[in-house]
Amino acid sequence: MGTVAARRSARSRRRPVKQTFDAQQDSAGAARRLVRQTLFAWDRVKRLDDAEQVVAELAANALEGGPYTVIISHDVCTNAIHIAVHDNRPGVPVPQDPDDDSVSGRGLLIIKTLADEWGFSENIVWASFK
Repeated sequence: MGTVAARRSARSRRRPVKQTFDAQQDSAGAARRLVRQTLFAWDRVKRLDDAEQVVAELAANALEGGPYTVIISHDVCTNAIHIAVHDNRPGVPVPQDPDDDSVSGRGLLIIKTLADEWGFSENIVWASFK
């Protein structure tokens, strides 16, 4: 009985984490650290590498839009981790079809590959991990 109560208690502490970063090159590393610290605190390290890579891609894209906000949340119904990045660029992101020699344009493809679900709307891209 103690272990069930402990798990419920840990789940109840999984409140959303929200942090805004300045548009600086090193902020992508800070966003990765935020995801790492949060998922360790929530004992959700199974998909940590994927989540860190996704937030790094999202942060790198968001740098062009000025300050951006990373939101990490836990859905108690599906037990999924959601990571969203909100920036100030107008419009929606457009998935690219880069050729082998392209040096950019793979971010959304990487997110699509690593996340269980993902999507975007005006100023926000999100990914979900179970």
